[in-house]
Amino acid sequence: MALQYVTFCTVDELPSGSREVFDLETMSILLMNVNGTYYAVENMCSHEEYELHEGELDGCILECPKHSATFDIRSGEALTAPAFSPIRIFPVKVEGNDVQVGLNLD
Repeated sequence: MALQYVTFCTVDELPSGSREVFDLETMSILLMNVNGTYYAVENMCSHEEYELHEGELDGCILECPKHSATFDIRSGEALTAPAFSPIRIFPVKVEGNDVQVGLNLD
């Protein structure tokens, strides 16, 4: 599969400290702006199928709102139980004014 960058929003639509969920056909992606750096993760906890978008975000640490597992949104690494598996992350780049997420689309 080839990595393709897809525009999700503009930088103006996702200011620092905000997040947005984008529902695709096969998954839901949570896009976040942390102090001007953009991160994208699959919007699903690896411990139990529960959406992450309402979880607390402390710097780059995202907490699952259901069982309080935490994840590093830079690497996807599970930091605390009950999650032991990482969450899926996606590369993000800004092209002009567009925030783009790298997806395998084939």
